[in-house]
Amino acid sequence: MMLWGAALLSVSSAKEYMIVGARPDKLYVIDIKARKVEKTFTIPDSTAPQNIVISPDGKIAYVGTNHLRSIVGIDLESGDVVFRADLDYKDDERTWNYGFDISPDGSEIYSYDIPTKIYLDRFESREPRLSVFRTADGLEAKPVREFPLPRRIHLLMVAKSGALYAMGWDFYKVDVQTGKYEIAYPLRNWTQKNLSQPDALAFWPSWDNNGIFSTPIFYARTDMAKDNMERFRTGLLTLDLKTEKFDLIDFQSAPEVLFSSVIHPDRK
Repeated sequence: MMLWGAALLSVSSAKEYMIVGARPDKLYVIDIKARKVEKTFTIPDSTAPQNIVISPDGKIAYVGTNHLRSIVGIDLESGDVVFRADLDYKDDERTWNYGFDISPDGSEIYSYDIPTKIYLDRFESREPRLSVFRTADGLEAKPVREFPLPRRIHLLMVAKSGALYAMGWDFYKVDVQTGKYEIAYPLRNWTQKNLSQPDALAFWPSWDNNGIFSTPIFYARTDMAKDNMERFRTGLLTLDLKTEKFDLIDFQSAPEVLFSSVIHPDRK
């Protein structure tokens, strides 16, 4: 068994669960305090669940499945599949998802889709898009809105205000009603003093209930000697989804690569 995605769920002040996806097709509900698996569900069409997003009321887990070409919603009480959106919704198209999230009221799913048009003799890369689905549309959900987005986006996260943030070469803030976007925090285009252009390996969504997104990023100090290994640094970039404030913390030198991070629930 390989764990492939996890989410922390607080259903009450007295109990917390961890929702874990595992290859090839299992979703586990784990009682954290008791340290035991409380429920096991089968994810349809799954080979490796990639992303898990919990509805705001804690009742449904939305999971990326079908080789990242579908999103399903699984009722965490019964295990029933109550939502499905297939992302190949245009003719002769194959679509790959690399990030989705849910609106604060639980009514909409936002999916970053990478479509490819299939011809008899070639593949044609299409413009990436944001597809918006209504969770109330059940097992045959179709997009109600669709907007173009920049390439190389990997992660989506929704702020408490309803604004959508997308992490790619830069951090974008997206209006989910109009599709308009702006650079909220420059990464590839940043102008931090004495710091090189940063890099990150932020492919792995790590949903948590503390309301803070975090990811390690890597850069070099340009004001230090090139043979000084301490010039290579690891920073922790955070976005508070309540205040929508970004923060960069110089974390450590860079002896190893960190893939992902989460902030402690006490937010310290």
